[in-house]
Amino acid sequence: MRNSCAMGMPKYAKQRDANEPAIVKELKQIGCSVVRGDLVDLIVGYRGRSWLFEIKFPGKRNRLQPSQVELKCNFLGQYDIIETSAEAMKIMGAIR
Repeated sequence: MRNSCAMGMPKYAKQRDANEPAIVKELKQIGCSVVRGDLVDLIVGYRGRSWLFEIKFPGKRNRLQPSQVELKCNFLGQYDIIETSAEAMKIMGAIR
């Protein structure tokens, strides 16, 4: 049986979701530091804490790439899949 969480680097170019620029802008507007990554879309800092966010476009068939599945399986910190900045803000406790 093949391990779905096997280690490996992506063999494809990172393609950004169309909703990512708006999410980044809105998170920065509330005081977040935002770093765009390769393995994960966004690393967000807010009030002394950090989050990893994978952005998916609403309504699109949103499958995780093998490297994203690996991260989700193995990362012991906060890792969430979001479609909007409001989802990120709710996860971070910036809105209810």
